[in-house]
Order: sequence, then C-alpha cells, then structure tokens
Amino acid sequence: MNPTDSNDPKEKPTLGSDARAAVVSRLLHNVAHDIRTPTTAVRGYIRMLLAGRVGSITPDQKECLEIALRSAGQLAELASTVAEAAEIVEGLNAESLDLKDLWSLACNANRPKVLAGGYIIKEHIPSARVPVIGDRAALSAVLERTLAHAIDGVKSGSEVRADLSGGGRTDATLQIELPCSTFQLDASRNESFLKLRNHVFLHGGTLTVGNKGEQAVFTISLPGCSQ
Repeated sequence: MNPTDSNDPKEKPTLGSDARAAVVSRLLHNVAHDIRTPTTAVRGYIRMLLAGRVGSITPDQKECLEIALRSAGQLAELASTVAEAAEIVEGLNAESLDLKDLWSLACNANRPKVLAGGYIIKEHIPSARVPVIGDRAALSAVLERTLAHAIDGVKSGSEVRADLSGGGRTDATLQIELPCSTFQLDASRNESFLKLRNHVFLHGGTLTVGNKGEQAVFTISLPGCSQ
C-alpha cells in the first residue's frame, strides 16, 4: 500500500478548516457553559450570605464575601467572552494574507479622520510581503479600528509612527506609536477594544497597549507564515 494513501491505517486523519472551526466553536461553547453554570450558583449563595438570609456575618466575613463575589463576577465575564469567541470562530474564513495590504486598507479607511486632525503618519514598511494566515474581514477591521482608537484623543497635528515587521518564521508585528492620552488607556479597557483583542487572540496573536515615555504604543502581533 502506498504510504501516502488516505486508507493507510497509520495515517492520522485530518480535518478541513471548516471542520476544525466547528470543533473549536463547540469546545468554546462547552467551556463557556461549564464556567457559567457553577459560577451562577456560587454568586447566588454568596449574595444569600451577604443578605444575612442564613445567619449574621461579621464585618471581616462580609469583606471576604464581597471579594469572592467580585471574583465570581470576573468568571461570569470570562464565560461571556468565551461564548462570544465561539461565535467569532464560526464565522472565520482563514486564508493567506499580506499584513502590509491590511495596514494600507486601515489607513485608507481612516483617511478622513487623519486629514481632519492633521495627523502625520510616518511608516516603516518592509518591501517584502509580511504574510499571515487569517480572516481578511476580521483582521482588516482590527487594524482599522485599532488605528482609529489610537488617534482618538490626541492633539491635532500629532505624529503617528507605524512600524511593520516580521513574517515567515517570526511573528508579524505592527506597532503604532503616538502621543499618549488618558482616553487611549481608559478606552483600551472598554468592551469595543476588548472585542478587537479577542479577534486577534483567536488568530493566535496579541493586541496590547503600553507606554514608552510619553508615547502610547499599540502592538498587534500575529504568527508569521510561509509565503
């Protein structure tokens, strides 16, 4: 028997991209359910204790229960995030992409905002492709909205520096550096920004916001791939 024959019992079966997405989506739905169910019960019983329905509690006990309730609330938020991730995975259509093209689309989409604010965008872009695997619509939206989020709240005429690098065997990275504002860092914790971060996470990457002196640095990192 030809060792490459699909009937070879030693060959491990593989799943197509649609089948893999379905498996991952179902797994995430199950995880969300398994987190949410006990968390709901824990929060309910803690509230009963805090309400004194099963006896009086001391101030120290009350403080401990309130901490536990906040932690249980964080688990409930995690369950919602995982359930949302399952929905995202179902709609992903992975293909080979050039991160340079996605960045160009993001700049074009934000051109009216850039012109209105008089922002100056300085780019450091490699001549070669920066290949990644992902969903074109999802990653285009991530870059477009991250750039929009980055320039919101900074003074008119500010300089925005974009540095694109990597690909192949190294991570593909886009860094957007510009003057820091309180709005940027506060908004980085809002629901809209967290959704963008989840999209990047589901592509195997990260989206972070940090400080470098008086500059804010938005970094999108995605696994590189072959050309």
